[in-house]
Amino acid sequence: MIILSIIVPIYKVEEYIVECIESICNQLISGVEIILINDGTPDRSMALARNYIAQKYPHFEKQFVFIDQKNQGQSVARNNALKIAKGEYVGFLDSDDYLLPNYFYELIKVINEKKVEIIHFNAKQYDTDKGYVENICFVTHSKISINDESYREKLFLQSYWYPWLRVIKKDILSKFAFDINVYMEDKLYFPKIYYFANGLEIFELQKELICYRHREGSSIRSGYPAPLLNGIDLGIKKFIPTNKYPLYSIIYNQFLSQKISIMIDRGQSLSTVYSFVISEEANIKLNYRVSYKIFLLKYFPFIYLVLLKLKKKWV
Repeated sequence: MIILSIIVPIYKVEEYIVECIESICNQLISGVEIILINDGTPDRSMALARNYIAQKYPHFEKQFVFIDQKNQGQSVARNNALKIAKGEYVGFLDSDDYLLPNYFYELIKVINEKKVEIIHFNAKQYDTDKGYVENICFVTHSKISINDESYREKLFLQSYWYPWLRVIKKDILSKFAFDINVYMEDKLYFPKIYYFANGLEIFELQKELICYRHREGSSIRSGYPAPLLNGIDLGIKKFIPTNKYPLYSIIYNQFLSQKISIMIDRGQSLSTVYSFVISEEANIKLNYRVSYKIFLLKYFPFIYLVLLKLKKKWV
């Protein structure tokens, strides 16, 4: 019986993939499957992974699933892996990151003892350029929490949407799919998961189980590529708050603020940005610990935009 599936998309990580695979294999236990999905990488990343496992850990080969696909992006890779995952629970790992010791031991222990639907935990962050490690503190105390509106409010305000900070039952995850051809797909995906899982139990594990590698060359670190802009636009459309989903106002306001900031950064006129803000004004809600920025944006949009433009000019 497979208890836990870990999904690892692979694309252009020659420099890091062996460290990632080693961190998996040196603690791999029964009841776990690892899905390595090659997202059409042009380098030797997938070959290095296959060879390393075959040569150093041949006894674990049966616990690995290897998938090859044309380059379609991380979202498609995750969606395809979710379709074939056999584990009762599913977790995620980026192929330039690595597991910390006891990852599998701690998670299987929680799964067996707590019988919850979702598990949260912490991570460490390694900065490739600066060479230091700091904690990503998603969980402050080990405890069982109920996923109600009060819990979701805190969760949405935290805005930690990295897939690798959680393990969730597959039958919950499989109800949804990661949006394709966009960045910030995590932020577009997980808020809906938590509303769907309303009332279910979450175990919060105050331990660091993943090391996240901060790289300038990864994801959305430079400029305003089309997938980033598309992701922000989709977020604005997807998280319009309603009476059924009032906490979407938190996510909506975040995406809207990003959109406005980028419009100004790209030199669009104040009149153009102002017109956009007015078109969205009805969707701006002030329900949940709203910052003064959102208050200004709703009631005094022109003042907000002038202050934002001046701030960017001074920086």
